[in-house]
Amino acid sequence: MKLISTVFGFFYFVLVSVDASLAEGSKIEANHGENVALAFPMDKAEEADRLRIIFEEETTKKMFLVAQKCAPHEGCDNVDTPGVSLIFEIGCLSVIIQKVNISRSGLYIAQACFGKDVIEVIATLAVNKAPVSSTVSPPHSSSSPTPAHSSQPHRRYALITAVIFIIIIIIICIICFCRWRRITCVQKKELGFAVIVCPELELLNSP
Repeated sequence: MKLISTVFGFFYFVLVSVDASLAEGSKIEANHGENVALAFPMDKAEEADRLRIIFEEETTKKMFLVAQKCAPHEGCDNVDTPGVSLIFEIGCLSVIIQKVNISRSGLYIAQACFGKDVIEVIATLAVNKAPVSSTVSPPHSSSSPTPAHSSQPHRRYALITAVIFIIIIIIICIICFCRWRRITCVQKKELGFAVIVCPELELLNSP
């Protein structure tokens, strides 16, 4: 019984392969992150007993079932992939793939089974690599950066120096003023009215 079913399955595969109609679909080149619509010219795809979208990866040649729609009498499960949706139009089946990347590059095969008749349409998608950022970080300086607060001691020293300089100027002015006043008082004393004009000179000369 197992041998009979195996032989039957083999002849069924041969018949399907002979009756299969292969057509070329769209060839699309997209950039990283774009939304892509692959068009498969196919009549009445929504009425197929089984509709499958198969993806063959470009580098590894591995095949993945991206989507599958089954009629109730087929007894198979529907398959949906996040970010992939099917749109049925007159004479065309569109597969929408959102935010593609380079791993989505490869062949997409839309396979519609109508009893023993199988229609296959192939579409090609080539996704460009994501652009590399052109921003180059500036080279690091060999000298250590100067902290922002390093200028505060310099300001403090400058302020102290200015204050000391002003004090020295004031002291010099006071000394000069006192010497000038003393000389003036001596000169006026010789005229006989030093007591009235310069009483401090009398205090200095008093025993």
